[in-house]
Amino acid sequence: MAFRSLLLCDHEATARLVGRVFRDLGVDMEHVTETEIAVEKIKQGSFDAVVVDDANPTGAALVLESASMSRFFFAFFFYPSQLADGIG
Repeated sequence: MAFRSLLLCDHEATARLVGRVFRDLGVDMEHVTETEIAVEKIKQGSFDAVVVDDANPTGAALVLESASMSRFFFAFFFYPSQLADGIG
């Protein structure tokens, strides 16, 4: 059974970079760009990890609050959009 993760990120280059890294690690990743969709997916699905782009602190807080009642390991990227600039 593969490790499943949910990525909340509205920066496409960052999502591609994280997706590439996760694929190399054998991690299944589902990418969403909207906080509300992430919250719904957390309620419906079972993820082993939730990764949040900290460029949206309000969204990160909502996702954290929603997931706090579930069994998640959280990895927060701090300003990853800046790291992915220029990566194709």
